[in-house]
Amino acid sequence: MSQELRRGAVQTLDVGDDHIRNLVVTLNPGSEIPGAPKVEGREQIDSSTSTVHVSLAPWDSEDDGMGGAYAEVNDDGSFKLAEVQPARYGVRASGVDNAYLKAARWGDQDFVGSGLDLSPGVGGRTLDLVMSKKAPEVSGTVQNGDGKHLAGATVVLLPNEQHRDQFESYPTSTIDQNRAFTVKNVRPGEYKALAWEEFEGSEYMDPEFTKPFDGKAVSVSLEEGAKEALQLAAIPAASVPEP
Repeated sequence: MSQELRRGAVQTLDVGDDHIRNLVVTLNPGSEIPGAPKVEGREQIDSSTSTVHVSLAPWDSEDDGMGGAYAEVNDDGSFKLAEVQPARYGVRASGVDNAYLKAARWGDQDFVGSGLDLSPGVGGRTLDLVMSKKAPEVSGTVQNGDGKHLAGATVVLLPNEQHRDQFESYPTSTIDQNRAFTVKNVRPGEYKALAWEEFEGSEYMDPEFTKPFDGKAVSVSLEEGAKEALQLAAIPAASVPEP
């Protein structure tokens, strides 16, 4: 069965007060990046029991479908990211239970937490990724103003300032039918946990948006293998400004 191939790229243009005229966009076919992710203490990832994938997302965008790349890890533990354009990316590796991306290297560039900078060019190297199965886990409940446990609320872990511009650094969860939440595959670090009765979008990445809710935030320090239980106070839907 043939599959439609989508190509995309991200380019910043400074047009000032003028209209854009006679714009010509030339798509570079991009480059291929191979790799073979490992789980710490093992030779390679076992992808026979679950679907493991690696993806690149533009560093300054949460839109994975524009200008990024995606690949599933094959049965032999390898992957190939195709048509990768020169740019800066956030790197994600997921599909391994209770794991987080612990180490990532591109040549002499160690980029976990700082983004993969391919602006100088792509090609000729292997993307080396190491995942740890000692990811911290945060669970708990959310209460409304009447002290009742809620279902359907959204919980977000806000990272420290160093990582606040990275979309993948905001672990989230939704309260289930048992009125409890569990956030898995979390990177160790310092977080503030917040819960909203109703919430859509990613405005929580903006410090000015979350600042009025600091009084309801619960700070949590997560080391490898940690399991923390929290009780959060829900932010009422009426308190969230209209977009």
